[in-house]
Amino acid sequence: MTDEPIDDVVAQVLLRAASGERPGEHVPITAATLDALRPPAGASDVVARYFADHGFAVDLTVPVLVGIRASVAQFDAHFGVELVTGPDGGVTLKRPVDADPRLLPLTALPPAIRSLVATITLEAPMTLDDLDMAP
Repeated sequence: MTDEPIDDVVAQVLLRAASGERPGEHVPITAATLDALRPPAGASDVVARYFADHGFAVDLTVPVLVGIRASVAQFDAHFGVELVTGPDGGVTLKRPVDADPRLLPLTALPPAIRSLVATITLEAPMTLDDLDMAP
């Protein structure tokens, strides 16, 4: 863990498909599967409005995702967790509730919102491997 302060945190809210399928769990998200994984009509707007109303900045660039951004304190208070900075500079849960310490618990969400969400994952830090430096 590092003692450096954490700036705003970004997480990706992966929406359930209209079929109820959990994208990414058994079905990878690709151009070929994107239509089948689309959430119910209006779901992204409902989820985005919920987070906006609770102090998060939202991004609706990708049809199956709602990006959310807020301070560490906002995430901690809203999800009832404590976020820490890991050795790689990425933000994780101090006490993970899942094998993946970047997964936020959905229990803090009201049932109507929870039913639309598959997972909420804290964004991993970028590495040089993530950059496409090909000529």
